[in-house]
Amino acid sequence: MMIYGDHVETISAAVALNRLRARREALCAMASGLSRHAALVNLHIEAGRLAQGLADRSFDPCVGDRFDSANETWMTWLVDTARAVIRSWEGAFAPQTPPPLPDSPSGVVSLKTPEGYAYYGLFPEAYIGPAQRLDARGAGVRVIGLRSIGASLAPIVAAVLQAPPPLTLRPFGPPFERRVRVEAAAMDRLLKGGHTFIVVDEGPGLSGSSFAAVARLLMDRGVSASRILFMPSHAGGPGAAATPQTRAVWRRIRTCPADIFPDDGTAARWFGELLEQPVQEMIDLSAGGWRKLRLPERRWPGVDPRTDRRKLLARTCSGGFVARFAGLGLCGELKLDRARRLSSAGLVPPLAGMAHGFIVQAWIDAPFVSRVAPEQVGAYLRQRRNLPPLTAKGAEPATLAAMALANVEQGLGTPARKRMEPLLRVAEVKADWRPCAIDAACQPWKWLWNGCAFLKADALDHDADHDLLGPLDPAWDIAGAGLEMGYDAVEMGRLLGAAGFSGPSPPRDAALGFCLLCYPAFRLGASHLAQSRFPAGSDEWRRHEQDLARHEGDLLRLIAAAGA
Repeated sequence: MMIYGDHVETISAAVALNRLRARREALCAMASGLSRHAALVNLHIEAGRLAQGLADRSFDPCVGDRFDSANETWMTWLVDTARAVIRSWEGAFAPQTPPPLPDSPSGVVSLKTPEGYAYYGLFPEAYIGPAQRLDARGAGVRVIGLRSIGASLAPIVAAVLQAPPPLTLRPFGPPFERRVRVEAAAMDRLLKGGHTFIVVDEGPGLSGSSFAAVARLLMDRGVSASRILFMPSHAGGPGAAATPQTRAVWRRIRTCPADIFPDDGTAARWFGELLEQPVQEMIDLSAGGWRKLRLPERRWPGVDPRTDRRKLLARTCSGGFVARFAGLGLCGELKLDRARRLSSAGLVPPLAGMAHGFIVQAWIDAPFVSRVAPEQVGAYLRQRRNLPPLTAKGAEPATLAAMALANVEQGLGTPARKRMEPLLRVAEVKADWRPCAIDAACQPWKWLWNGCAFLKADALDHDADHDLLGPLDPAWDIAGAGLEMGYDAVEMGRLLGAAGFSGPSPPRDAALGFCLLCYPAFRLGASHLAQSRFPAGSDEWRRHEQDLARHEGDLLRLIAAAGA
């Protein structure tokens, strides 16, 4: 199924360096406390993105990774900054000043979004404790970070272990069979003097193949498995897509996973500082935990624990507040700006602020509604179209069409794919495609009634998830809302009018018809992948089975109607 995608920012290296210098200058002017610590971590993360871009620029899949002076300079700086992060974290956020930034080479770099920091609630500080518990120290340790996120995680581990600046490698190849390759001279440098090799990355994901590829590289050069250690972000091991060969490697290698972070006590202190009042109770709403407070069990939708953002409910004497992980670094800062705009417009619950990657909003103590009038949904969608996108570029119509055909082929079979293919008139749609900051989550269980107005929950960043969507034409939300709410033809007309798709401007039938086919195909793929994470026949598996049946029914009905 086609679901995932990467968001890449291509900019001048000089522009990236100037942004880092501005961050450092602002940091130095801040008072001590959590906000300054968060700014220091964000500087470290964004500098890691530049280091990743510079290293990727010199990477050649035919030759492998090369380690030039620019790579070493930035890794040395990142280790020094990691020491400041560690001192800040362990010293109750006593102010730390990072060293001056090095110069950056000229030219253009492509900066990738570190997935763990953006989507999965991963913090660099989570690697401090596990590294401190290792018995390896000093020059005999070689730390290897896997790009992208390893460019900033590996320096944390190297700083703790007093090891030389880490080297970073770029996994490449098929998603579930990643490989790594290192230029001969660089490989000699990697092996020289190394006694213990520590591989640092997020994950493992569905296959665990990136970690395994590094272990194979080292073992092929005579390094024993006992001298290799994996530092992943969780202890779960490789997922369902791991090959027998990859699983065999993982069984041979010791692992030291990152700590769960932040724990309830840490989070309570963070949110209490932001709210300026003590937190009396913390309730974890992650992985679908929110459903028991919002919906009767018979209406629970299926959730994917991997993609359902971490959420915490903080109870205080003045009410409840929900803290949702929005991301570290630039992506979190952009989402905070969006939250301010939406809150000021009265479209979402009131905003309290941000606490180190978590956006905190007032908790509306009300259930989700079962249905929202099309005029309400349309008015919301019309207002949010003016928001700045969180990512530079979204999926083109051709990419969406390829996704839809691939998912229909796997979900409904070749005959359905063949019927659908001529209905996706990509050239016609592309000529009038108008990307904007879509909501991408218009299901009925995303809306609250506070007694006076409908408020949109979970409205911050589904146009910048770890998927292929990104900014799309507003017809995507029109199609999604219509299908999710079950609007009939008359209600769809009211939705179009309220959303500004009728009147002086034409209704843009081509874009809407295209999105009506692509939207359920995308949801079909997402539900299929989510269901695969649960045992067949379990309650959660059955919920996804119901979702799959709904998306399949929508697709068959729409294909038949469009082809009539």
